[in-house]
Amino acid sequence: MLYKGFTPRLSAHGPWLWAGGVLGAFITAIYSFRLLFMVFFGPQKAQPHEPKGWQFHPPLMILAALSLVAGWFVLPTGPVLPASPAGHPPTWTIVVAIAMPLLGIGIAYQVYVRHQWQGLRLAQWPQLRQFLFQGWGFDGLYQRLLLTPFTALALVNRHDIIDGVPKLLIQLSRFLHGLFSQLQNGQLRFYIATLASAAIIVLALALKVL
Repeated sequence: MLYKGFTPRLSAHGPWLWAGGVLGAFITAIYSFRLLFMVFFGPQKAQPHEPKGWQFHPPLMILAALSLVAGWFVLPTGPVLPASPAGHPPTWTIVVAIAMPLLGIGIAYQVYVRHQWQGLRLAQWPQLRQFLFQGWGFDGLYQRLLLTPFTALALVNRHDIIDGVPKLLIQLSRFLHGLFSQLQNGQLRFYIATLASAAIIVLALALKVL
């Protein structure tokens, strides 16, 4: 995929995408083999627990089988990376794409197995370590671009202007309830007077229409 992505005729950003992919492969090789070397080649830091049962074996066997044979299956990358009409990219792009992960593995081996080149450890670079552990500054960027404006907007709208409309309807309903509840006083003469008044109004409207 890196080999196909380099093609300048395919995309104006092809070489940049290739360089980003190679850099990602280099970094991935370092931290992946750092994990491998520290877990399987470093000093034991915890007592492993006993296997819990046969339920753990089938998933591991499936993963092992797929890791051995999955490379034989060719993914349909044609729609994403179609063939370039200008021919193949330079051969050196293949060499670099293969060499960079191998270089990353070698660096991880020197640092975490042979304990050389200790200057490459993040502990030797506290500011870089802090920057990387803070997600390359994306958390701060997310805070400034999204969270802070949203919080400010929430403070401005803390009384919830949108909810003010249904709240107004609730207040009106309560007012009308209080008003009409005064009419329910239990006095028969008041009810008769109310019915008579309503009948007069209805008759007046009917006569007006006629």
